[in-house]
Amino acid sequence: MNMNEFLGGKYLAKTDVDYAGAVATMSKVTNEPVGPEMEIRPILYFLGDTLKPMVLNKTNIKIMVAMFGPESTSWYGQQINVFNDPTVSFNGSQGGLRVRPVPGQPMAHTSKQMAFNFQAAPAKPAFKDDDLSSMDVPQ
Repeated sequence: MNMNEFLGGKYLAKTDVDYAGAVATMSKVTNEPVGPEMEIRPILYFLGDTLKPMVLNKTNIKIMVAMFGPESTSWYGQQINVFNDPTVSFNGSQGGLRVRPVPGQPMAHTSKQMAFNFQAAPAKPAFKDDDLSSMDVPQ
Protein backbone atom coordinates (compact mmCIF):
# COMPACT_ATOMS: atom_id res chain seq x y z
CA MET A 1 0.00 0.00 0.00
CA ASN A 2 1.34 3.43 -0.94
CA MET A 3 1.24 5.38 2.33
CA ASN A 4 1.76 8.70 0.52
CA GLU A 5 -1.95 8.54 -0.34
CA PHE A 6 -2.70 9.29 3.32
CA LEU A 7 -0.43 12.33 3.49
CA GLY A 8 -1.94 14.45 0.76
CA GLY A 9 -4.86 16.78 1.20
CA LYS A 10 -7.94 17.24 -0.95
CA TYR A 11 -6.46 20.26 -2.77
CA LEU A 12 -3.25 20.89 -4.71
CA ALA A 13 -0.30 21.94 -2.55
CA LYS A 14 3.01 23.58 -3.45
CA THR A 15 4.77 20.28 -2.72
CA ASP A 16 2.73 18.55 -5.44
CA VAL A 17 4.57 20.40 -8.23
CA ASP A 18 8.08 21.75 -8.77
CA TYR A 19 9.33 24.93 -10.47
CA ALA A 20 9.04 23.35 -13.93
CA GLY A 21 5.40 22.79 -13.08
CA ALA A 22 2.74 20.64 -14.63
CA VAL A 23 0.66 21.40 -17.71
CA ALA A 24 -3.02 20.87 -17.02
CA THR A 25 -6.29 21.51 -18.85
CA MET A 26 -8.90 23.42 -16.88
CA SER A 27 -12.37 21.89 -16.60
CA LYS A 28 -14.39 24.06 -14.20
CA VAL A 29 -14.35 26.53 -11.33
CA THR A 30 -16.63 26.04 -8.35
CA ASN A 31 -17.12 27.78 -5.00
CA GLU A 32 -16.51 25.52 -2.01
CA PRO A 33 -16.01 25.88 1.74
CA VAL A 34 -12.31 25.48 2.56
CA GLY A 35 -10.26 25.25 5.75
CA PRO A 36 -11.24 25.26 9.41
CA GLU A 37 -13.23 28.49 8.95
CA MET A 38 -15.13 26.92 6.01
CA GLU A 39 -14.51 30.09 3.97
CA ILE A 40 -16.06 29.97 0.48
CA ARG A 41 -13.22 30.02 -2.06
CA PRO A 42 -12.97 29.49 -5.84
CA ILE A 43 -11.66 26.01 -6.67
CA LEU A 44 -10.14 25.24 -10.09
CA TYR A 45 -10.62 21.69 -11.36
CA PHE A 46 -8.57 20.04 -14.10
CA LEU A 47 -9.45 17.40 -16.69
CA GLY A 48 -8.24 13.90 -15.92
CA ASP A 49 -6.43 13.04 -12.76
CA THR A 50 -3.17 14.87 -13.47
CA LEU A 51 -3.61 17.37 -10.62
CA LYS A 52 -5.82 17.76 -7.59
CA PRO A 53 -8.20 20.73 -7.55
CA MET A 54 -6.49 24.05 -6.83
CA VAL A 55 -7.73 26.70 -4.39
CA LEU A 56 -7.37 30.01 -6.25
CA ASN A 57 -5.93 33.02 -4.46
CA LYS A 58 -6.19 36.63 -5.63
CA THR A 59 -2.81 36.63 -7.38
CA ASN A 60 -3.59 33.53 -9.43
CA ILE A 61 -7.07 34.83 -10.24
CA LYS A 62 -5.54 38.07 -11.58
CA ILE A 63 -3.11 36.09 -13.74
CA MET A 64 -5.92 33.86 -15.05
CA VAL A 65 -8.11 36.89 -15.85
CA ALA A 66 -5.21 38.47 -17.76
CA MET A 67 -4.73 35.26 -19.74
CA PHE A 68 -8.33 34.13 -20.35
CA GLY A 69 -10.71 36.94 -19.35
CA PRO A 70 -12.86 37.51 -16.27
CA GLU A 71 -15.53 34.88 -17.04
CA SER A 72 -14.33 31.53 -15.68
CA THR A 73 -16.47 29.58 -18.16
CA SER A 74 -14.10 30.83 -20.90
CA TRP A 75 -11.23 29.13 -19.07
CA TYR A 76 -12.60 25.63 -19.65
CA GLY A 77 -10.47 23.58 -22.01
CA GLN A 78 -7.57 26.03 -21.77
CA GLN A 79 -4.15 24.78 -20.69
CA ILE A 80 -2.00 26.36 -17.99
CA ASN A 81 1.25 25.53 -16.26
CA VAL A 82 0.86 25.21 -12.49
CA PHE A 83 4.17 25.49 -10.63
CA ASN A 84 5.79 26.02 -7.25
CA ASP A 85 7.18 29.56 -7.28
CA PRO A 86 10.09 29.79 -4.80
CA THR A 87 9.77 33.59 -4.59
CA VAL A 88 6.37 33.38 -2.88
CA SER A 89 6.47 33.96 0.87
CA PHE A 90 3.36 33.43 3.01
CA ASN A 91 3.13 33.19 6.80
CA GLY A 92 6.88 32.52 7.04
CA SER A 93 6.76 29.70 4.49
CA GLN A 94 8.70 29.84 1.19
CA GLY A 95 7.19 28.73 -2.07
CA GLY A 96 3.64 28.79 -3.34
CA LEU A 97 1.42 27.75 -6.20
CA ARG A 98 1.36 30.01 -9.24
CA VAL A 99 -0.02 29.70 -12.76
CA ARG A 100 1.59 30.76 -16.03
CA PRO A 101 0.87 30.31 -19.74
CA VAL A 102 1.96 27.18 -21.54
CA PRO A 103 4.84 28.28 -23.84
CA GLY A 104 3.67 28.89 -27.39
CA GLN A 105 -0.02 28.80 -26.55
CA PRO A 106 -2.00 31.87 -27.63
CA MET A 107 -4.06 33.40 -24.84
CA ALA A 108 -7.83 33.38 -25.35
CA HIS A 109 -8.27 36.86 -23.87
CA THR A 110 -5.66 38.59 -26.00
CA SER A 111 -4.74 38.56 -29.66
CA LYS A 112 -1.05 38.34 -28.86
CA GLN A 113 1.20 36.15 -26.78
CA MET A 114 1.69 37.27 -23.20
CA ALA A 115 5.17 37.19 -21.77
CA PHE A 116 5.42 36.20 -18.13
CA ASN A 117 8.86 36.11 -16.59
CA PHE A 118 8.78 34.06 -13.41
CA GLN A 119 12.51 33.72 -12.93
CA ALA A 120 13.76 33.45 -9.39
CA ALA A 121 15.63 36.53 -8.25
CA PRO A 122 19.40 36.07 -8.14
CA ALA A 123 20.88 35.61 -4.71
CA LYS A 124 22.27 38.75 -3.12
CA PRO A 125 26.02 38.71 -2.54
CA ALA A 126 27.13 38.32 1.03
CA PHE A 127 28.01 41.52 2.89
CA LYS A 128 31.76 41.87 3.40
CA ASP A 129 33.49 43.78 6.19
CA ASP A 130 35.68 45.62 3.69
CA ASP A 131 32.49 47.11 2.21
CA LEU A 132 32.27 49.34 5.31
CA SER A 133 35.10 51.56 4.04
CA SER A 134 32.96 52.82 1.19
CA MET A 135 29.96 53.73 3.38
CA ASP A 136 29.24 57.31 4.40
CA VAL A 137 28.91 57.07 8.15
CA PRO A 138 28.22 60.26 10.15
CA GLN A 139 30.99 61.03 12.64
